Amino acid sequence: MTNKFAYLITNFVLITVFAIIFSSCQTVLYTANQPTVPLFNGDNKQQIKAEGTYGTAGIETKIAYSPVNHLGIIVNGSFLTANQKKQYFREIGIGGYGKLDNSIVYELYGGYGYGTSSDTAGLTDFFYSEFSRSSYGAFNRWFLQTNIGYVTKNFEGGFTMRFSNVKFTTLRDNYIPATHSECTFFEPSIVGKIGSENLKFVTSMTFPIVMSGVPLFGFCTYTISMGIQGAISF
Repeated sequence: MTNKFAYLITNFVLITVFAIIFSSCQTVLYTANQPTVPLFNGDNKQQIKAEGTYGTAGIETKIAYSPVNHLGIIVNGSFLTANQKKQYFREIGIGGYGKLDNSIVYELYGGYGYGTSSDTAGLTDFFYSEFSRSSYGAFNRWFLQTNIGYVTKNFEGGFTMRFSNVKFTTLRDNYIPATHSECTFFEPSIVGKIGSENLKFVTSMTFPIVMSGVPLFGFCTYTISMGIQGAISF
């Protein structure tokens, strides 16, 4: 069973690396960060999991803390500076978790985040004329997410369904005369972690899908990241 999961996560890592190298996400203002998926095991100990990754949303940092059994607090931030694109986002949430059996865990979190983003891109129209487009926005996001995962000492794999209400309270675009925009996204994610009990390599992918509203801002249709997670319990 362990060898099978190791094989699956190895192939997932290779796919992720390929996507990072060859992706060309035509986003303007919203690049979804990876959800925080601690997959607490509910062993009646205080637990802390910290994660640092890099990917489509830039540098992402995540901290998850369980002060008592079945209670989880999550904090994260992402910092993207690539060419002429910038996005800064921070978020906090709270929720609970439990076990379906010795290896299957589930979690439910809700929370709030806010950030700013900007982008300047050189584009080509239908007649191959080049022009520049600049955008800026300030936004907030309410979210509700559920995680389910398989947890062992050396491997963790999970699936997340995050529902995000994204509202741009400030929106400036030199081609769209909009001042604000709001829509709801369904953002499913998959995550894999492999390594030792206290230190694991982690990789994840998220796929934002518009559920309601008309986004007057560009967004990535998928985001990916890779990094390291550390964990302690006491």
